[in-house]
Amino acid sequence: MNTEEKIIKWSREYSMNHYKIISILLMANDGLDFNDFVDIISKLKISDDPNGAIRSLMTDAGNNYGKIFEKTANKIKIIPECLKIITENWYK
Repeated sequence: MNTEEKIIKWSREYSMNHYKIISILLMANDGLDFNDFVDIISKLKISDDPNGAIRSLMTDAGNNYGKIFEKTANKIKIIPECLKIITENWYK
């Protein structure tokens, strides 16, 4: 399954961690500081390993979710190509 197919599939999985994590970053228009993002996920008890959950959305390697996020100067943002797919499919 490629990244676009994963995003479309995830857009219907409201209770899943990856949906919740992507939704948080989607609401942060200009991205989030990595450590702040970890803290938010931890406080909301979305994942037992917030750091790992975020990192699994930053790579296509192995069993990770797929490269949806990118990190620039300690700020996490949704990759523009993925953002387009997300905005077309999320919350429908």
